[in-house]
Amino acid sequence: MHQISHVSTQATRSFREDINGLRALAVICVVLFHYKFAAFDGGFIGVDIFFVISGFLMTQIVISRINESRFSVWEFYKARTMRIVPALLFLCFVLLFLGFFLVDPIRLERMSKEVIESNLFISNIVLWREVGYFDSRAEEKWLLHTWSLGVEWQFYILFPVCILALTKLVRSKSWLLAVMLVVLALSFLLCLLFQNKYQQATFYLLPTRAWEFLFGGCVAVMGCNRGSRLAGYWGTFVGLVAILVSMVIVNRLTLWPSLPTLLPVLGTCAVIWANDDRASWAANPVMRLIGLWSYSIYIWHWPFFVGWSYLELPLSFALPAFGVFFAGGAVLVTLAQRVLAERADILFHQRGLRFASIVVAWIAITGLAANMLFLRGVESRYPLGPERVEALRQSTEDWGFPRSCFGLKPDGETKACGIGLSNPGRPIVFLGDSHASLWYNRFATDKVDDMAPPIKFLVAAGCPPLVGMLRAEQPSRCQGFLETALHEVEKSHARRLILSAFWTTYLRFGGTDMPCFVAGAKCRSAADPDEFRQQVDHVIDSTADRLLSIRKNGTDIVIVLPVPSHDLNIPIVLAMREFYGFDTRDLVGISRAAFDERALLSRGVLKDLARRVGATILDPADYLCDLQSCATADKDGIPTYIDSNHIRASIIKKPKFDFLDRLVAP
Repeated sequence: MHQISHVSTQATRSFREDINGLRALAVICVVLFHYKFAAFDGGFIGVDIFFVISGFLMTQIVISRINESRFSVWEFYKARTMRIVPALLFLCFVLLFLGFFLVDPIRLERMSKEVIESNLFISNIVLWREVGYFDSRAEEKWLLHTWSLGVEWQFYILFPVCILALTKLVRSKSWLLAVMLVVLALSFLLCLLFQNKYQQATFYLLPTRAWEFLFGGCVAVMGCNRGSRLAGYWGTFVGLVAILVSMVIVNRLTLWPSLPTLLPVLGTCAVIWANDDRASWAANPVMRLIGLWSYSIYIWHWPFFVGWSYLELPLSFALPAFGVFFAGGAVLVTLAQRVLAERADILFHQRGLRFASIVVAWIAITGLAANMLFLRGVESRYPLGPERVEALRQSTEDWGFPRSCFGLKPDGETKACGIGLSNPGRPIVFLGDSHASLWYNRFATDKVDDMAPPIKFLVAAGCPPLVGMLRAEQPSRCQGFLETALHEVEKSHARRLILSAFWTTYLRFGGTDMPCFVAGAKCRSAADPDEFRQQVDHVIDSTADRLLSIRKNGTDIVIVLPVPSHDLNIPIVLAMREFYGFDTRDLVGISRAAFDERALLSRGVLKDLARRVGATILDPADYLCDLQSCATADKDGIPTYIDSNHIRASIIKKPKFDFLDRLVAP
């Protein structure tokens, strides 16, 4: 095995206070971000810090052992397994054990699936495939955060093999560094090329994340500062400033990973390179302790938050409660380690036996999760019986519209779907977000009437059909869709254009999914209600101009006002409350007064838009609500909603929704 000459292997075994401090800083950022502290809206950069640290340490370990002629890929995998897997398995076991007693079957079934995905280290791939407006909210995913462990593990699998192969071809640090920089550049270029069209893939997958690990790896190959206190001080100072600045200027509107990701990545590299042996900023007891426990804090903080949200406890107390919970757990683990350490050393004195025990535990816990998944969350535990659970589960899955029909194709064309699209005549077009796709279920039949007009659906999940407005959390996902769709409406000389969307979430300041407003190449959120209303007025002006140009083709325009919506995911929360015997009365109906207040601005804005362009208004609330409430369940108490705001496909086919038929009438 060839050595890589002149590659520094310093500090591969010694404890580095500065790297431990970076771990502490990273996990603090992530936890405060997940626990919704406004000042840490950019706290997700903590994951990028972890990636750089991993790249640095893994490169040091691999190259140092290659130089010492004692590197084994198998031993590397075993070491990573023993470092990462035991804590993850313990977490998964605790979740499944407590879940059996404390979590309803629907959520336990989902938890079991997530445990299997996490134990296989494929959470990132599954999230990439599943992610979308219809996927369960982040607060409902117990192991959402393990996507980063998936990326790291995939890096661990490939990286040592690639380095080992390179050592057969190159013997100098310069050549190794050159090859790593080329791969780094290709990964970063791929990230920049895919960040708009394939944002979810760019976020979750290794090929567009590898460059972050490789930056850390390049620092390891080049070698760190060797004792210059001035260089150590300034390197640390510049690096920490870069990390802190990035945390301030980055937020959930920032496309990520992207060019701005260089700031925390290079900042982390600078701190690592500085190799400050004093690292006073990280050497205090609190930072040292948080750094040492950073992995455990990371893997436990999110399931605790999900459990807290699941029980509908006040979010303002979630962080203090987690602090008490984790501190108590850490004390118990420390005491247990001291008591059992000697016996464990006797029992597992051989490294191979320790590894075998981990493998057995992995098989057992993954098998337990698979069994719970097979039993559909152990439905027999549900107090109202398995049939009730199945009815609630079907409510969450009763969609109907093809999921392959959302947004744009890679070539920029719409993924248009519909009924009778090959029929002659001018089409009737439904345009909007997922709410527009709801009405597909009213008109979709097994036998298409050849004489009926074609009905086309142009929809992009989570994208408001208003000119100059995008979804704040993922603006790039909506970019280009509306203009492409409107151009298609014009080109087809549509007979009727029907606009429908989750208006109350876009046209209400302070909502859960506030939009951003296009300003040149950027999309900015409003800072206060007054600015929000000004921006909305500008958007309505732009939308009115665009619709008036479409009307010149003889296209009728219909605007569907907001569908009654709840604040809670109705079937999911109903399952939890029934499991515990809690009050469910507020879930079987939406207060008409509360809904009218929530929809006040959106209704006024949309009616004004309709007046300006000569559009017809259709208000679902007139048919779905009485003076007191809007029903969200049928006479048997089965939810009529998929979640908080999407009506079930099977419900829309019922006579109660006959009012929709006028939308496709001549």
